[in-house]
Amino acid sequence: MIQAWTTSCLSRNGGGDQRSELMNLCDVFQSDEDHYGKGLMLKTNTDELYVITAAHVAIGATKVMTDIGNKEQEMAVKMAWMHEGYLADGHPDLALLRIEHNDIVRAALRAKPLIAADNVNLRHELCSVDKQRFFKGEITEIRSEAPSCVATAAAAGSTAGAVGPTAGAPTAGSDPRRMLWLLLSGITSMPGDSGSPMVTADGYLGGVVHGVSPQTSKSKRHMSSTTNSLTRRALHPLLYIAPLDSLRSPSESFVAVPLPEGDTTHLYKALELLELMPHTFSIKKNPMMTIAGYKTSYVTPAESQLQEGDEADEPWMKALNRLEIRLSKQISRVSEQINSMRGYEKGEMATEASFKSLREHLMQHFDIAEADIDSMTVTDLFMKLFNELEKDPFPEWVMLQLQFSKAAHVPPPKLRHGG
Repeated sequence: MIQAWTTSCLSRNGGGDQRSELMNLCDVFQSDEDHYGKGLMLKTNTDELYVITAAHVAIGATKVMTDIGNKEQEMAVKMAWMHEGYLADGHPDLALLRIEHNDIVRAALRAKPLIAADNVNLRHELCSVDKQRFFKGEITEIRSEAPSCVATAAAAGSTAGAVGPTAGAPTAGSDPRRMLWLLLSGITSMPGDSGSPMVTADGYLGGVVHGVSPQTSKSKRHMSSTTNSLTRRALHPLLYIAPLDSLRSPSESFVAVPLPEGDTTHLYKALELLELMPHTFSIKKNPMMTIAGYKTSYVTPAESQLQEGDEADEPWMKALNRLEIRLSKQISRVSEQINSMRGYEKGEMATEASFKSLREHLMQHFDIAEADIDSMTVTDLFMKLFNELEKDPFPEWVMLQLQFSKAAHVPPPKLRHGG
């Protein structure tokens, strides 16, 4: 597990005037934001318009905008789907948006499909394609894991109470692993780049921007050292990319993103709050822990409970209370910054306010009592959420205008010999 403070490449303000002239690129917006992320528009076999973007950009997305012939085109988001793995583990951070019909945009998009690389590997270089923004990096790590038991168990028709470590396991002979993310080392992106497509040197799609992590590295003085004795903390940005292999057949692995209004309001709010939860609230970390047990172990008390009381007369008690208040505030700020790399961030504790609100929205949507929520295990809860979102999966008959092919192999360099 990466021990790094990771945040999404999102922009909370501005960026709308930096759109690319490339026809497929678009900006993704939320109702209360000037700009939120990027996306890649595609046509489908049903002559509809879809957008590939990051899952944390898709949650709450209301419209996309692009420029065609120096004229701004705005299209409302009609429906969104995210990769099922993002719900359970935070990876892959990939989503699809169906946007409203626009004849001008449809005519501008090329008839031929875009080519996606199905063999991105170590040493492949991925670059941005936005004319207003340039960032790139070489793939230095590929993380693959077996799918979470939530998705496999639900697909097998298991009930929440029957979920366990081996529930819904893939059959013999199948490949149980999926690619979660690619790690790039190079020129990093900036806020607002989440969802941006990244391509290989020969123009094949390699993934979309997922998040950026200021990793710690050695100072220049000790770069030659391979020991830990003479190192100190220094920021070294690394870029995370969500792979596209699941887009071969989206109906197999994409579930609906609830709408922020109507019957799914509480479910949408719960999903938003789930993004703020640390990696400890996952089936990977604490699958069999009850929700009540999680609150006892990982939820920090509200600030009001940490205020100095009449009994805190001793100076050391007052100092301790003040320290707890500062720590609580710091943890809250960290939680607000983490939403695209859930499962790999540094913090382990959840704030009481976010945890309480998450529980209340789940109780409202599922119409269940607090005692029922508290008695569930973390796996049970994720299974219940997954089954709810799976009610409106990505349509099987829709095929993206995307063609998978092998990109040029990048061999490792060879040592030269003299003579």
